[in-house]
Amino acid sequence: MGLCLTGSPGDVANVVLLTQDDSNVQYIATRLLQDTVCYNEIRNMHGYTGKFQNKEITVQGTGVGPVSAAMYAAEIAGEFEARCFVKLEGCTAIDPRLKPGDWLLAQTAHTTSRINRLRFGGRTFPAAADFELLNKAWERAHKQGQRVWVGPVLSLEIRDELPVVSRFADRGTLGLDMEMNQVYTVAARFGLPALGLLCVFENAVTEETLNAWQREEAYNAIARFALELMAE
Repeated sequence: MGLCLTGSPGDVANVVLLTQDDSNVQYIATRLLQDTVCYNEIRNMHGYTGKFQNKEITVQGTGVGPVSAAMYAAEIAGEFEARCFVKLEGCTAIDPRLKPGDWLLAQTAHTTSRINRLRFGGRTFPAAADFELLNKAWERAHKQGQRVWVGPVLSLEIRDELPVVSRFADRGTLGLDMEMNQVYTVAARFGLPALGLLCVFENAVTEETLNAWQREEAYNAIARFALELMAE
């Protein structure tokens, strides 16, 4: 048993889907995967392993924020022998070109958190996606006719930092995801390919938004896409 997770290495598949909200974990485990087994329920942040098209896939909650994401990602990578991370989330766009329902592939992940500066002695670590996995997702989404964007996202540490968001947006940042920077950083530490696959739920600039039903449908679509992508 670790600090965050119970179970043993054999309980976790090579491919691990990560998401901040336990309700998303439950949705994927009960609606999209088959023959699921729950290996973790510490702090009600569940982890399940099941099958999609006969391929074993794990879905694990991380909680909200960079510290929580770093703890879960590091433990599942270091102690449970994961081989690939895909972070699935709804996000807020900060570029007016992005519309609710669009998809965003996180090429890199900036952060306002000091975690990496402390870890690297004040230096900056550019956390980035795996190119082959990102390119595979981009090509597949385009073939399906999905509006998809590729670019940087920003991982805020706290909501009080929202005033700084516009400065990142002016320099090409497309959306917000609080945990992406640490998921990519941990993946790099353990040599794992990682991809952030986000669906735009709202746009902070245009104030366009999806309603609750539309968000559920959008998340279902992007989760299915991720499963199909990783089951190939």
